[in-house]
Parts: sequence; structure tokens; C-alpha cells
Amino acid sequence: MDHLQKPSELIQDLHSINAVKFGSFKLKSGIMSPFYFDLRAMISYPNTLLKASEHVYDILQNLEYESICGVPYTALPIASCISTMHRVPMLLKRKEAKSYGTKKMVEGVFVNGDRCVIVEDVVTSGGSVLETAACLKSEGLVVTDVITILDRGQGGQKNLENQGITLHSVLSIQSVIAALLESAKITSEQAETSLNFIETNQLISKSVIDPIEDIVLRLHDIGSFRFGSFKLSNGMITPIYIDLRLVISHPSLMSDICKQMYKLVEGVVQFDILCGVPYAALHLATCIANDHGLNNVLLRKVVKQYGTGKLIEGVYKEGQKCLVVEDVMVSGQGIYESCESLKSQGVEATDVLLVLDREQNGERNLKKQGIRLHCLIRVSEALDILLKHKRIDAELSNEVMRFLKANPANIPFAKAEDHQRTSQINKLLPFDERAALCSNPVSKKLFTIMHEKHTNLCLSADVTTVDMLLKLADQVGPHICMLKTHVDILEDFTTAAVAQLVELSQKHNFVIFEDRKFSDIGSTVKQQYAGGLYKIADWSEVTTAHSIPGPGIVQALQAVGSPKGRACVLLAEMSSKGNLTNASYSVATVNMAREYSDFVIGFISQSKLTSDPTLLHMTPGVKNTDKGDNLGQQYVNAADAVTLRGADIIIVGRGITQAADPVAAANEYKNLGYESYENLRTQQKSDE
Repeated sequence: MDHLQKPSELIQDLHSINAVKFGSFKLKSGIMSPFYFDLRAMISYPNTLLKASEHVYDILQNLEYESICGVPYTALPIASCISTMHRVPMLLKRKEAKSYGTKKMVEGVFVNGDRCVIVEDVVTSGGSVLETAACLKSEGLVVTDVITILDRGQGGQKNLENQGITLHSVLSIQSVIAALLESAKITSEQAETSLNFIETNQLISKSVIDPIEDIVLRLHDIGSFRFGSFKLSNGMITPIYIDLRLVISHPSLMSDICKQMYKLVEGVVQFDILCGVPYAALHLATCIANDHGLNNVLLRKVVKQYGTGKLIEGVYKEGQKCLVVEDVMVSGQGIYESCESLKSQGVEATDVLLVLDREQNGERNLKKQGIRLHCLIRVSEALDILLKHKRIDAELSNEVMRFLKANPANIPFAKAEDHQRTSQINKLLPFDERAALCSNPVSKKLFTIMHEKHTNLCLSADVTTVDMLLKLADQVGPHICMLKTHVDILEDFTTAAVAQLVELSQKHNFVIFEDRKFSDIGSTVKQQYAGGLYKIADWSEVTTAHSIPGPGIVQALQAVGSPKGRACVLLAEMSSKGNLTNASYSVATVNMAREYSDFVIGFISQSKLTSDPTLLHMTPGVKNTDKGDNLGQQYVNAADAVTLRGADIIIVGRGITQAADPVAAANEYKNLGYESYENLRTQQKSDE
């Protein structure tokens, strides 16, 4: 700028208004200083204030920014002057939030990601600037630059640089001393004394802060702690929201968090592999694994319907111990579900490494299931740290803790005895031994048929006429353990027809399975199962239901079916592309099956969900082709369904019904399925 005065002229102006003084002055720290700068005097000298502000604006023009913010309160006049003269948007950072109104710490208009340049009058150690920067960052602003009129040269530049902030100064203490010495405003003795003082009184910050305290403050800086009114997934309104996913964009902070986490378990917890709860904790587990050379695996939320179809990706063995990693815990349900998924694959998961516990009953919930928690930070500790550093006030801290204590989060876990039964046997047993363990007469019968007939094949007879159904049942009956119907697609259904089907099931020794997929409320389902046109409970030994409505649907079916010696299979996973089932749904379904194990005998699934030998895994969509259909069906071949996806029973439809020779096709699938199961058992024995 052509009209911008020289820095030496600004120094003379500041000296003339007593904003720059030399002598002997006691500082706030108690140290005696040979000079003192009081730039607040400029508010009474508008010409000097304007000139100083123009120097700041000259530097500002070379930076990228959306707004400026003066450090409260001494730099507010400078920032206001720049904002007014040059139409620069300005923000105001409060020293403390008001207890009324909006209670904002930062006033003004901005959006997340806006760049804000801090304006200061004098920088010594940079502490006030860092406090202002932390507040701005916590609101989602980006702060990388600060402009000051005067740098006292006592370590502020280095301290700011250590926090990723660049200091731009209009004047340095050395330039002030040199200009005043040249103009005879100070003596050479004063100049020498001042320079010696600067050299011997550096205020470089040496971090002695507790590492956990440091992490909490940095999390607050990046906006991981948010206070206000937030709606949770369960509909509850909470005054605090904690988003640790943001650390993925701050590698230094993430690294420090992971180092402190690992210290909690190093030499204390014995484990073979790490696994992050999908998907928010994957980066934490990966960081810990990379830093310490540990084996890390990935747990899927949803099993892919192509490729290997694995629930766990990576290298692991049954019987290994897994340390589960999570970022934030409320009820602990996500942790519990991950542990259950790992257990279903034969992996032991009893220890959890956690960044932050919201203290809403999660630790107690996990303890009931034999899961030990190793927690880095509890929310009460975080609030105390933020309160100590005046990031929040006592009123807000108390409000948050009252909410958390008043709103414990619980999980409807399965019965402990069911977990004990599940953990008894992780290895594959012969079908006759599994039959001996069953209490439900249908599952006992089914396992016995599978053993005696050497088949784990279920025919999905999706045909539209009774003649076609009965013909298929008679032809293929010798090769199957189950025949699955969709009775509502039969165009000529009669009660006489199902009577003939029952006769064929007795002739060829197979179980009739009506794939009804009940999904309504209990009272409706009860009527659908017992009555109506089809009277399913009278002739079908097994039927299917969704677990979406909750346990009421199983209770309703059981009330009708148990007296007739029937059983239910729950849909835990589906084979169609884009289906909405996920790991949480599947785990909840397994829990429901355990709760009603005297009636529920297994699952429709695409992966092995539990090691309980009494529960059957039935995998649909089996066809020895790599193609699907145009309605989203995705196929898996018979061998992969058993060896890779853990199927006990393979369900084959069009691979048989549309074959040129259905009997030959059924025999082929029968042999593939049964041999795959036996081969898997043999392989398991050799691994032992």
C-alpha cells in the first residue's frame, strides 16, 4: 500500500503515546522487565490505531481467510478497525459463554471449515492466541495464522509453530529497540539490558501436561466434543455429542491416542489379534497394529454375497484371543455384537480397548457378559478437564452429568446358560451327535435324517401347481432332508394336496418346510399360522419368520406350533442384492433364537452366526453358477456355501427345478453338500 507508513514511524508513534515504555516493570508472573508494551492505549489515539491496523491488513491480504477474530479483549479494536475499513468479516470470541441467550462462545456468521485469521496486539508466549485458536477450532473453524502488531520475542513464535499456527508480526522487539536507540529515545544501556532480558527469559512451552489431559483438550480443539441439543439414534435428545471419527483427519492426535490406549493393555492383556468395531474404530485398530507390529483383522457388518463370503477378513485361527477396539461407548451393544460375531467364528473376544466411555451403563452391560473393559477416558474425566481449562462452565458440566446418570442404556442380552451352551462346542460334530444334543423334536428328527440319508440338501420347490409339487417331491424325495414350499403360489391349492405331500414326506423321510416368512404382530401371525386358507401349522413341520417384530412373533408361533411338535427358523441374513439385514440385526436374531431355543431351531443365513451345535444354518441361493438373476438373487455354489459360509443345509431351487434331469441334479447337489460338510470336519480334525 502506497500510503502505508514505515514500521519505524509506527514505532515512534507508539512511543509517543506511551504504548512502548522502557524502565523497570513488574509483570504478572512477578518477573521484573526492562520494557513494557501497553497497546491498549491506541484506543484513545485513533490515528495511531488506524495506522497499526493498516499494517495488520497489509499482511492479511497475503493470507487465505474467510474471517478474522481479535483476541479478547485487547485486540478487538484492531480487528474492528480492519473489519470496518476493509469490509472484512469479523468474529468475536467470548472469554466465557453467557448463561443466557444463545450461550455461544463465538459470535458471528460462519460455517464449518471456514478459515479464520487471529489478530493480536502483543505476543509473548502465545498462550492467549492458543486459547482463542482452540475455541475457534472447537466450533469447526480452521486456524493456521495469527497477525500481531508486536512480537516480544520470548518464545511465542515457536510455541505457536508447535501447534501448527504461523505467527506474522508487524514489529519485532529487536526492531523496536533498534529504532528507539537510533532516535535516542532510549540509551544504549537500556537497549543492551532489554536484549539480554529477551535472551534469558524465553517462554518456550515445555509440555508437562498430563497426556490424557492433552488428548481431551485437543479433541475439544477439533470439535469432537459438542455441547447443545442433539438427537440420538434412539430419538433421545442429549446435551453432549462426542464424535471421535474426526481424529482420522488429525494423524498426530490419532497416533497419540493409540499410544496411550496400547499402554493400558501392554503386558496386562494377552491377545493374538486386534479387531476394530466396524466401522468407526477400524482406523484406531489399524494404527495400534501398525505401531506395534500386531495382527489386525476386519469384521464385516454385512457379509458380501460374492467372493469368499467371509464375516472376518484377514488371517486368524479358531481359538485365538482377540482384543476388540472401540472409539465411543454408550450401552456397549456395538461391542457386544462384535464380540458375538467373532465368537461365532471360533475367536475368543473377552477384552475391549476403548477410547471414551459415556458412562451410561455400558461397562456394567459388558461385565454381565464376561467382557472386560479397558478405558482410556471416561466422560466425567473429560468434563473435569474441560472445566479446569475453562472450555466449559460448571453449569454445563453438571447438566451433562445429570443427563447421563438419568439415562442409563441397557441391552436385552440372551440368557447366560445359552451362552454357556454355545461356548461348549466350537468344532463341527457329526449330524447324529448334533441330533442327540437337541431338545426340539423337529431339529432332532432333521439331524437324524441328514445322518441316515447322507444329505444336507433342501429342495426349494417354487412351482405353481400341485401336480408339479407332488411330482418333484416324489422324484427328488430320496435325495433331500427337507422340502421347502411357498404354498401361496400354488394356483390349485387344496387341503387334500398337502395331505398327499405329508404322505410323500413320510415315504421318503424328509421334513416339510413352509417358507412363510411371517413378519406381522403376534396376534395376526397366530391367526395366519393356525387358520386361514392354508392352516400351515397342521402340516408344515418348519416355518420361517422375521425377527423384526421382536420376540412377540416367536411367542405367537410357539403358542400354536409347540403343541403340534413344530419348529421355527428365523431369517438372519438374505441372499438378495441390496437387502437391508446387517450384523446388528443378525446378532439380535441369534439372541432371539437362544431365548426361544425350545422352538427356534436355526436360521436362514449367508454365514455361520453361532457355534451352537443345536442350531441349524440354512443357506439359500445355492446354485452351481456364478450368475444371479435379473431380480437381485445372488448365487453361491454348494461347496462354498458349506466350507466358506458355514451352511449346515444348502437350499437349492432353480438348480434342480429347472434342470433337464431334476433327479440327477438333486443327487449331484446332495453329494456336493454332504461331502463338503464331511471334508470340513476332516480338515478340522487334521488341524487339531
